[in-house]
Amino acid sequence: MSAIEPAGEPNGPGAVAEALAHGELTVHGRIAGSSNATLLVTCVLDGSELLAVYKPERGERRLWDFPGGLWRREVAAYELGVQLGWCCVPETVVRREGPFGLGSIQRYVPEDGTSHYFTLRDEDRWERELVAICAFDVVANNADRKSGHVLLAEDRLFAIDNGLCFHVEPKLRTVIWDFASQRLPERLHDDLVRLKTEGPSGALAELLDDDELEALTERAEALREAAELPIPDESGTGRPTRGRWCEHRHEAIRRLEAVVDERGHAGRPERGDHEQGEPDADRLEHRALLGELVLDTVGPGPGDVLGGEDRHDGEHEQRRDER
Repeated sequence: MSAIEPAGEPNGPGAVAEALAHGELTVHGRIAGSSNATLLVTCVLDGSELLAVYKPERGERRLWDFPGGLWRREVAAYELGVQLGWCCVPETVVRREGPFGLGSIQRYVPEDGTSHYFTLRDEDRWERELVAICAFDVVANNADRKSGHVLLAEDRLFAIDNGLCFHVEPKLRTVIWDFASQRLPERLHDDLVRLKTEGPSGALAELLDDDELEALTERAEALREAAELPIPDESGTGRPTRGRWCEHRHEAIRRLEAVVDERGHAGRPERGDHEQGEPDADRLEHRALLGELVLDTVGPGPGDVLGGEDRHDGEHEQRRDER
């Protein structure tokens, strides 16, 4: 079979998007280090084949502070990169039918297996792309940018594992702070002006809630007005605190508190709540799916550079207790 080449326009109709969305899937295994079901697959369509990463919703661990359907955020991250013209996320689309149901599917990029952010930052030739990824994470509100989520492939950089993005509360959590307080490049500033004029794309509107779209727009505007990349606060949480960033953070927190009060949640559950007594239905569903995956593990997986499982820390290990 012939290999499918990436489409000339990442967001336009092309062989890659068609193969990802409609090609026949063969599951090869689970990517090492992934806490959710992250599966290496082959998509076959019209005599061509394409390696991809399939993330079904059924395989997601439920989180206390992010709603289910993290796969939507994976697709939304790609669509945001397309609209901004930064295209740092590999082609990612909604996969409506697959061996384990609805989810996201992303073109697999053949990274070199040794590079990650902490090696790439030392090479001047990658600074332009790293600054763009840094700005992208600010706009997307990425809560999980690990070193191993920045890949070198096809003589360019890619940002993967974007499921923990687009929360309405400020959650920027990243290892990319080398460019803190650096002037925002004019080209990125102009792209943010265009985003403000156009508003979020129809594709983003289909994937994110209205309040998430509003928060995205506010973050983009805050970055445009500040015209510099943010700095972390002194507590080490990785949340930007300077000028407009501080105002945006407090406003978002007030909005979140209002939602929490309206829904009657008392706040974050104690860690381990779901591990006492019988596990809830969501956890059983996750375990049941992984039980079906009698597969080889494909690895080492992206994200293992920092050690341990490729997951957000304990802050995201449990979802809100709604019992």
